Amino acid sequence: MGPAVRHWLLGLLLALLSGGGAWAQAEVQPVPALAARVMDQTATLSAEQRAALEARLAAFEAEAGSQIAVLLVPTTAPEDIAAYAQRVADTWKLGRRDVGDGLLIVVAKNDRRVRIEVAKALEGAIPDLAARQVIDRAITPAFRAGDYAGGLQAAVDQLAARIRGEALPAPRADGEPPLRQGLGWEDLAIFLFVGVPVAGAVLTAVLGRKLGSLVTAGGTGALAAALGGSVVVGIVAGVVALLLVGVIGIGAGGRRAHGRRGGFAAGVPPIIWGGGGGGWGGGGGWRLQLRRRRRLRRRWRLGELVMANRWLRLIRHRLFDERDARRALDDAALERLQQQVAASEAAHSGEIRLCIEPGLPLSYLLRDASPRERALAMFAKLRVWDTEHNNGVLIYLLLAEHAIEVVADRGLARRVPQAEWQRIVDVLRTACADGRFEAGLSEAIVAVDGLLRQHFALADGEANPNELPDAPFRA
Repeated sequence: MGPAVRHWLLGLLLALLSGGGAWAQAEVQPVPALAARVMDQTATLSAEQRAALEARLAAFEAEAGSQIAVLLVPTTAPEDIAAYAQRVADTWKLGRRDVGDGLLIVVAKNDRRVRIEVAKALEGAIPDLAARQVIDRAITPAFRAGDYAGGLQAAVDQLAARIRGEALPAPRADGEPPLRQGLGWEDLAIFLFVGVPVAGAVLTAVLGRKLGSLVTAGGTGALAAALGGSVVVGIVAGVVALLLVGVIGIGAGGRRAHGRRGGFAAGVPPIIWGGGGGGWGGGGGWRLQLRRRRRLRRRWRLGELVMANRWLRLIRHRLFDERDARRALDDAALERLQQQVAASEAAHSGEIRLCIEPGLPLSYLLRDASPRERALAMFAKLRVWDTEHNNGVLIYLLLAEHAIEVVADRGLARRVPQAEWQRIVDVLRTACADGRFEAGLSEAIVAVDGLLRQHFALADGEANPNELPDAPFRA
C-alpha cells in the first residue's frame, strides 16, 4: 500500500471519528526529499545566496560534525509549523546517528513563521529560549527588511557558535559518522561515577584503602587512555578516580582496623575511648562517643544508599533507548492513541498532547531531576501552553521509571481540584506499573477528555482549530 493510499485511508478514518473535523489533517504538506543542506521551495534565495549558505553549512559540518539544514516552504497549512518541522526532522534524520546532533531551520514564508528543531544532543546548547532569541534577534529583523539570506546566515552563525561549545565527538576524516570514536564525555561520566566506585569498593576491601585507591586510579587511567585514545584523558580519569575513592571515599570499602582504639570503617571517625566528661572511669564519655559513632555510621550508610540509588537510576535510564519505546508502544498503538486524541478534540476546544520518552537526558540524571521536572520542560518545549484558551494538557510517560505525569495549562488547571488530578495520575500509574502502557495512556485521554468536555465543550457547529498535533511525540 503506497503512502498516498495510507494518507487517504487515515484521513477518511479520522473524519469518521471526529465528524469531519480531522479531514484537513490528512492532506498535510508532503515532506520533500533531502537533496541539499539548503532547500528553497519558495524561490526566495538566489542561486548565489543558496550556494553561499550551502558552503557555510558544509564547512561547519566538516569542522564540528553536526549537521544543519534549512528548508523554506510557502506554507505548512493545515499543520502548524511545529508539527510540520517535527515531521521533516523525523523523516530527514539529520545529524550523526550515534550522536544525535542534527538541527533544522524551517521557514514558512507566507505564514511568516520560523521554527528551529534540534536533536537531543543539542538540547543543552540550544534550549527553547535560545532558539527563540535567535529567531527574534537574527532572523525576524532581517526578514522584515527583505534580507532572507542575511537573516539565515546570521542565525546559522549564532547556532554554530552555540554548538561549538558542546563537548561533541569530532568528525571523522573520511566524513563518516563516528560509530564509537574514543570515549565520549557521557560514557566517561558514567564510567567514572558508576564503574569506578564499584571497582574501588572491591579493591579497597581487598588491598586496603591506600593501595586499593592507587590501583583503582591506575587502572582507571589506563583504561580511559585506551578507550579514549588520549593520554590526557587517561591522566584526568585517573586523578578523578583517586579523588573519588582515595580522598572522598566514594565506594571505598577499606579494611577494618582492630585494637583498642578501634580505627574506622567506611569513613566513620574512630571512637575516642577516653574522651568526654566522665573519662574512662566515669562511664559517660565513651557511651556518648559510641552513640555519636552509631549516628555517623547510620548517616554514612544512608548517604551510600542514596548514591547507589542514583547510580542505579543513571544506568537504568541510559540502557533504555528507542527500541524499548517501540516495544512498549509500537506504531500501531501510537496510531490508535492519535485517533483517540483526534476524536476527543472534536467535542471540546482543549488540546491533548502525548509525550513518550524512554529515559531522561544525562543532564537531568546528573542533577537527580524528577520526572515531573522533565514533564514541565516538555510542556514548554512542545508548546502545549500555546493555545487560545490556555487549556492544553500534556500527558507524559517516562518508560525507564514507569512514571506518568499530567501537566495542564492554567485555563483548565484552575477549574479542576488538585484531588481530581491526583486521582487521574494514580490510575495511570497503576496501569503503567503493570506494563499496560497503551491502556494507561488511553485511560488518561478519557479522563482528560471528560474534564475538557465539562469545562470547554464546543457549541453545536463550532469547530476546533486543532492548535497542537494529535500524533504522540516519542523522544
